[in-house]
Amino acid sequence: MFYFERFNNHDKAEKHARGLRPVIKAKINLLHDIKKYPLKELEFLEEAVNEVVRCRQVLKFTYVYGYYLTNTNEL
Repeated sequence: MFYFERFNNHDKAEKHARGLRPVIKAKINLLHDIKKYPLKELEFLEEAVNEVVRCRQVLKFTYVYGYYLTNTNEL
């Protein structure tokens, strides 16, 4: 259950982060329209959300790896 719960939590967090992509895009456009920030300067916000998604994927699958990893202390 330990590994499944953590896998599931990271899976939910990944899906939540994916749902933030349109929100961040809207905020970027809002900052561009209101504050006149260049879009190139705001790209880092989208990159940050994409990085969070990738990190959650890696974290999620470390628990799969850990579940199947044999414990060398038992040998």
